[in-house]
Amino acid sequence: MSRTLPRWLCAGVTRTLLTLAQALMPSRQADWARAMRAEVLAIDDAQDALIYAWGCFTAALHLATCRAVGSLSEPDHLGLACAGLVVGLGGTFMATRDAPSGYAWVNGLSLALACASFWLLPRPRLQQDARWRAATTFALGAALLWASAPQADGAAPTGWLRLGPLPVQATWLLCPAWWAVSAPVAGASPLPLTLRALQLTGLAMGLFALAAQAQAPLLAVTAMLLAMRAARARSGALAALALLAVALACAALARWTAPPPSPYVDEVLQLAFTHSAALGGLMTAAWLTLLLPGLLHRRAREHGLAWAALLGLALPGWLPAPVLGFGGSFIVGYVLSLALLPGGPATASRRPRVSSASPPARRAPPLPRAGVA
Repeated sequence: MSRTLPRWLCAGVTRTLLTLAQALMPSRQADWARAMRAEVLAIDDAQDALIYAWGCFTAALHLATCRAVGSLSEPDHLGLACAGLVVGLGGTFMATRDAPSGYAWVNGLSLALACASFWLLPRPRLQQDARWRAATTFALGAALLWASAPQADGAAPTGWLRLGPLPVQATWLLCPAWWAVSAPVAGASPLPLTLRALQLTGLAMGLFALAAQAQAPLLAVTAMLLAMRAARARSGALAALALLAVALACAALARWTAPPPSPYVDEVLQLAFTHSAALGGLMTAAWLTLLLPGLLHRRAREHGLAWAALLGLALPGWLPAPVLGFGGSFIVGYVLSLALLPGGPATASRRPRVSSASPPARRAPPLPRAGVA
């Protein structure tokens, strides 16, 4: 006698597979999804319909996987995946050690907030429209300057703000995005004089904000980036800003002091190596994946260089361990800097296109059923 599945079970699994297949398909392939559903519903035999629905699901899953892999060819998507890896590994390390229980949760929530901002921002315009980038540079410079205002009790500005119950270091959050959005767009026409002045003013405000907080390490990184841009563009204005950044960094160095070590905020790699060499090596390798967008994509080279400098400054404890250790400010800052990477006509998306044509109407022959005499 032959073994067959009950009709009600076949119908239920078929509907589930069709729903999943439709969910995996993008909106531009809605016709294909409707054609597959109509083809399945036209099959009278429940088991044949199940076999065909399984084929539809595997085809949709294959296309979705190809799209996901193709999206990693973009530096911002690749960096987002790397940030998720680093935050997940760092959170797992903190959760399994003697770190406070809230550390991993705060990092995870910060990553979720950063990802939501990443997808909600008008990234194509912010990455390719030089006018938007100039205005955003000014806005971020003004925000940095506002965060550097003297505190109510007259204490020196530190950049720390409170968003509800959470303390936020505005400088660590905004500075990477400020670096990224002020980078020039490849192939873009020169900015009008007013927008160029707006961009340079935003850069100058950011420099004075960092100087007010005595952020000598961040001023040094900014000076390096400005000097590189000035050399490439042969810009006297950028060269003057680079010299100003160097002077402010030297002045801030007299007031700057390294923050006291805090477990799981900085020196995270040292704690991991204390546990085991294998764990330390794994976390180091994961941490370095934050530099992959800059290593693999030309338009993210400056981004990779800036974050390599931040990672290097974190090794001796001069900065918290970005993204890996406890602290949501650098996590959000890293993701925002990805969203604001410079684009341009030469760096338009080259994701593999998937044909939106409908599948052939001819039904695949059913597989032979296994039977027992």
